[in-house]
Order: sequence, then C-alpha cells, then structure tokens
Amino acid sequence: MTKKNQKEISGLSAELKRALKSVVAEPIAQSHDDFVERVSQATREIFERIKKKQSKAIEIQQSIERINEETFTIQEAASLLKVSTKTIRREITRNNLEAFKVGWIWRITKEKLKRYVQ
Repeated sequence: MTKKNQKEISGLSAELKRALKSVVAEPIAQSHDDFVERVSQATREIFERIKKKQSKAIEIQQSIERINEETFTIQEAASLLKVSTKTIRREITRNNLEAFKVGWIWRITKEKLKRYVQ
C-alpha cells in the first residue's frame, strides 16, 4: 500500500472518529435504537469508503506489476542485447527504438524490443 493510500485511510479513520463524536454529541432525546442505527450507518459508510480505497490501491499495484513484467528499463534492455546503456539511449533518441517514460524511468515494451532486434 502506498503512503498516499495509508494517509487517506488514516484520514478516513479520523473521519470515522469525528462522525461518531457528532452522533454522540447530539441530544440525549434520541432513542437507544436510533443512536445505535446512526452509529452503525456512519461506520458502514466509512468502512465502505476504506474498502474502495484499498481496492483502488490493489488495482494500481497490479498495474505497476504488469508494467514491470511487460517492459524493460534501459539497463535491462542493454543487458539483454549485450550493449551499453548509452547505445540504447542513442537508439531511443534516433527513434530507432520506441520507448516511453513512466515518471523518470524509460520503459521499452517486449514487442518494441523484439521488433528492434529483427
């Protein structure tokens, strides 16, 4: 789980605390059953949001793993082709080898690398 997702989930935990405090702070005139139902509803809503955030984090992690399995870094491509990283960079610059960036890291798909070798 990423730090961002951990912060969001801890933010939801804080939100849950606030929601429960607001329910408790309301006038005592409410019945016990109403009180329990409102606390339960607030809790369900918060946990549903937490589950959505967690499933989104899992999807992102799976996407990252898929990218790592289906692509090579410049260093990995150079090692596979037994050339220097400088050669790979030069071929990318000359548009002889297609690549794309993920953040600061160049990635080369398996298909593009196969096409380059042929």
